[in-house]
Amino acid sequence: MYRFLFFLLAIFLFGAYSYAQVFPKEGDKLNYRIVPFLLTNSKKIDNYKIELAEGFFNNNDSFAKAVIKTVSGKERKIIITVPKFGRQYTWRVVSAKAPDRAIGARFNHFSVGTDASVDTGLTKIRVNRSSEEYKDGYVFMDGARALYDMNGEPIWYLPEMGGMIKENSMVRDLKLSCKHTITFIFEGDAFEIDYNGKILWKGPSGHKERIDSLEGYHHEFTRLSNGHYMALAFEPIARRKPPTSDSARRAMSDSLRRANRNLVRKPRYGEILEYNEAGALVWSWKSSAWLSHADLSAYKKADGMPELDPHENSFYFDEKEQHIYLSFRNISQVLKISYPDGKVLETYGLPENPATDLSSSFFCGQHSCKISEKGYLYVFDNGCDATTLPKIVMMHEPVSAKDSLRKVWEFDCPVELAKMPPPNVNTPPLNIPSRKMLFSSGGNVEELPGGHAIFASMCSPYAKLFIVSADKKVLWSAVPEKWRQGKNEWQPLQQYRASIIADPKDVEALIWNSVR
Repeated sequence: MYRFLFFLLAIFLFGAYSYAQVFPKEGDKLNYRIVPFLLTNSKKIDNYKIELAEGFFNNNDSFAKAVIKTVSGKERKIIITVPKFGRQYTWRVVSAKAPDRAIGARFNHFSVGTDASVDTGLTKIRVNRSSEEYKDGYVFMDGARALYDMNGEPIWYLPEMGGMIKENSMVRDLKLSCKHTITFIFEGDAFEIDYNGKILWKGPSGHKERIDSLEGYHHEFTRLSNGHYMALAFEPIARRKPPTSDSARRAMSDSLRRANRNLVRKPRYGEILEYNEAGALVWSWKSSAWLSHADLSAYKKADGMPELDPHENSFYFDEKEQHIYLSFRNISQVLKISYPDGKVLETYGLPENPATDLSSSFFCGQHSCKISEKGYLYVFDNGCDATTLPKIVMMHEPVSAKDSLRKVWEFDCPVELAKMPPPNVNTPPLNIPSRKMLFSSGGNVEELPGGHAIFASMCSPYAKLFIVSADKKVLWSAVPEKWRQGKNEWQPLQQYRASIIADPKDVEALIWNSVR
């Protein structure tokens, strides 16, 4: 008799807990509002309801009064968006047929953290134009270290990662990888993490040239379809140091002293590095091998000195055609490199006489070179000086020796003068439209699926985001802003680049890829 009762009890307990919750785990602190709920059961659950309340509860009556969402289902996986960051949440699973019967633990608790990047009183995305077509997309912003929906609502932020990421940390190239993970560069290190902020891969440190704040990996870090990783890094090259004694310095001519100063500043050359998943270097391309044959002295800076820092700032690997495109900002060139032999096939943007005005070329100070679905090369064109309006430029590559690069489409990036902070007290008021806008560098362009539109994030310090159609209509636009306490006003949030996730299924894949 006792054995039979024990057997029935075991069946009841097994049945009750076969649907027990496995994520979020009890006491979890999450860094996002779009929360995956995973129930343990290899089979479909006949009928259940997840009840979610804001707050911490262990009492049926108080919990029932605080329930904010009830979601029914049959599958063991479901995604629910909680309303706020910085809140505690309680949830439970009940039978849809018997709501008073809890399945698994009676109550489960988790919290959602917060950060200045998702505090809408400190950081916000001011959406100026909404789009029904792209309303389900998301945007990663590395200046805010966060992911936002197309209404400007924050839904995810980069966690501290064990205290590594601080409030004012400089994060670059924050984006979704082709493997539904998140990649970015932080203070010279390259990281791959999951949705929860767990580090999945970190770039080896053996290739870091510790010279200044721009050491290590920089600008671009990408995961390839074969699982490998590709990044820009500084090429460690020995450089002549300036004389240390006063007498030696006095003996130097002014021109030699200026030239010597250029030699010892930040690294002039870079390299593209490819690692496998184990972190072993499997391929590299060094810019010094190509630049040693180029007459960089022909390129002059604003002060008349030779441009000795070509400044690699973006690359794109066309895996289908096995070509790599590498952008050099300071000499306004894009190289087309054959992979894996590393041969330079084309040099784009090079005028007949490099000492002439670079504005005669199709682009200047460009960034974010990519290949469109139709095979066109397109870039974010920063312009030749800080007052030039940035553009998106799309070009047809030459197909024969007699052919040349041809511009097939361009778009002048829209600006809002009234939202830019004045650089000094002598500047006209913000509402004066004649005031010049100043641009520096950065920016990103991404063709959206289907090739009918392009997402762009403008260069700093303005950093406006927009989607423009092939017929040059702005479909969506927004401006990231940060509250300046001392000035009591919203100002543009500077960033390096933003990237878009156009298909919400990619976000779902990112989420479930992090729940194991």
